[in-house]
Amino acid sequence: MSWRTRLRQEPALVDMNQWPVIDAASLPAKHRKGFLTRQRIVASALKHQSCTEAAQKFGYSKGYVSQLMNRCLGGDLNAPAELTRGLIPHARLAPPTRHQPLPELDSPGGAAGAFTDLLDQLPKVKAGLDESIEADYRRLRESERLTAAGLHQTFLRLLAEANWPATRYPFTHASRAKESVRRYLVQRRVELQTSRRGNFRVTEQEASIDDYRALATVQIDEHLMHLQTNLAVQFNDEVIELRLNRCTLMLAVDVATQCILGFELHPTRAPNQDDLLSLFDRCLTPQTIPVIQTPGFEALAGPALPKEMTPFWPLTFGTVQFDNAWIHHSNVVEAFLADSVCGTLAFGVPATPKARWLVEHVFDYLERKLGHRFDSTTGSHPKDAKRESPKNAKKVPALSFQSLVEAIYLQIGRYNTTPMPDLAGQRPLEAFQRHLRQHWIRWPQGGTARGWQPFCSTVTLPVHRPAKEQRLPFVHFCYARYSGDGLLSLSPDDTRIAIDYDRRDIRTLQARTLQGRPLGTLNGPKTWRRFAHSQATRCWLRQQRREATYAEADPITGYFLAWRDKHKHTARDAAELLSLYLEITANGQPWLAAGEHAKAAMSAKSLEESPQQPNPHRAYRWSPMRISICLCSRPCIRL
Repeated sequence: MSWRTRLRQEPALVDMNQWPVIDAASLPAKHRKGFLTRQRIVASALKHQSCTEAAQKFGYSKGYVSQLMNRCLGGDLNAPAELTRGLIPHARLAPPTRHQPLPELDSPGGAAGAFTDLLDQLPKVKAGLDESIEADYRRLRESERLTAAGLHQTFLRLLAEANWPATRYPFTHASRAKESVRRYLVQRRVELQTSRRGNFRVTEQEASIDDYRALATVQIDEHLMHLQTNLAVQFNDEVIELRLNRCTLMLAVDVATQCILGFELHPTRAPNQDDLLSLFDRCLTPQTIPVIQTPGFEALAGPALPKEMTPFWPLTFGTVQFDNAWIHHSNVVEAFLADSVCGTLAFGVPATPKARWLVEHVFDYLERKLGHRFDSTTGSHPKDAKRESPKNAKKVPALSFQSLVEAIYLQIGRYNTTPMPDLAGQRPLEAFQRHLRQHWIRWPQGGTARGWQPFCSTVTLPVHRPAKEQRLPFVHFCYARYSGDGLLSLSPDDTRIAIDYDRRDIRTLQARTLQGRPLGTLNGPKTWRRFAHSQATRCWLRQQRREATYAEADPITGYFLAWRDKHKHTARDAAELLSLYLEITANGQPWLAAGEHAKAAMSAKSLEESPQQPNPHRAYRWSPMRISICLCSRPCIRL
């Protein structure tokens, strides 16, 4: 049908504001001018309802304007119009079809669409190619490890078996359709990978309107960023700048509105389940807009993430789409999403990242806008242009870790506040707010008063009552003994109690009986109570840094002093330092003390000396220097 018929049936299309928005900046530079010119021509033709006036105004022929209008508004009656997509120069709107016969030696011609036409004429050749590709994909014992060159030889053999004339395509070209066979191999492999089921049970269901609402489906994934950052460490008046590399970016993206809910940047390449819980906490807990401290960075005019909105709406997760990483199968992660948030965990089919296309698209966007603008830590070969040069590798990178965090925050804010063509020109953050105001969404029990606590865990432990030792009853938790006055009220029959604790700070535990009667607070060892630390950190210090655990007044200070005494400071050591610093300064004092300062700190926390004899195997050593850590626009650790 013509464009006039389309407008009579859909009068709203006269207004170009109802058409999908395509940002001209997303097109190649050579097509932007033609795209904008075509927009002006179509807008003039729609305004005057005449191709003649638009042709005279812009100096084009009437036939060209009519053809352009039919390209945007014409087509099949039962199919939607191409609209803005038809304005893109040289954009192919329909798959190519060949109307001429295949080229021959005596009548040569172009090869556009010839390979598809050839397979349509010889279905046995197409079946033979598909059989070879499927056998290689399924790794059958009798199949060959297929390559593009090997499939091309199979293609020529099948043509010979079909008695195909040697004077007809593909023998009329020197390549003999080699590139077409390679593309066909890539296309078929993608189709097989997409339709793979394996041993997984996949239930087909019709999409409902709830699937297109905010928080109904959330995609979460991790991405390893290969770029160099720095960390400054100061020993008294001496400053040592260290190198950080390969930080991990964790993202949570809402599918319906394409809005980024939150992010977490971990300074190491192997995050754990606590880092994933931290991402949940950042997405579901209201926060204020952070202050940008890096010189030259311009703060956003408004909020960049939903957690910064005013008023804050209580959020939950519906279906959370993960890949099959081990941290996603953690018991604490599954317990929080399934029991607390009442969400559904969806683990994708292995090796199919396209199932989580949106979060992968956001990772690609951040890498193009930010990550790939710096030298990479890896490359295809030692002299790869993307890899950091040997000259610069000897120096400390100019980018600091805190500046990288702020740059990612600003880039995510720009993404959430940029109009999207898939959202009909809306911004993801605006679409998210509109869904919260106008649609039925998941509402947590308790409403705005409900506060999610992803770090709260519960465990049942046996109570130890040593008969030979004159001491209080205790429980053994994470390589340490915890005791409290509440354990004295237990009856001899109560041999097990329930423990509630915060995974970010295990210096104290909240105890209760199995019947629910509170027993008060249980305190851990005095050497572990100077700084807030997580369960994972204590296990790591206990297993990997055993010499620091037993050599200092407390394990955290011992680790920093042991690191100070090392002669070689690698990027891995710097990442461990920064990771530990970000943890112990979350809810506690932002400094480490040694010597007299450490004794004062222990007195302030009521860590009086134990009445028992000191352990002869523990050699307490105090440093005359004060250890101080600060994280400003340039991360700086002062010792």
